[in-house]
Amino acid sequence: MPVVILAPNDDMLDKLKSNMEEVQARGGELFVFADENSGIVAKERQHVVYVPTRSLWDTIIITPIIAIVITTTHMYLKQLQEMKEKF
Repeated sequence: MPVVILAPNDDMLDKLKSNMEEVQARGGELFVFADENSGIVAKERQHVVYVPTRSLWDTIIITPIIAIVITTTHMYLKQLQEMKEKF
């Protein structure tokens, strides 16, 4: 099952990483949008898009908007690919 994660580098990052490990242990595929300095790396079934952050404004306002656009586009393209494979 695909899971989309927004991973800002904040005080909840360690808890988020723990939850990510649990999802992977259950066979989930992660699509992570992480701050550049979060320490999250791509690996099997974990795809990472690094989002640059420069200020609090970026973290609170801009980053989620960028992540939503990227996520929506990615899911749309994945659906198209699955439809092509059926035909």
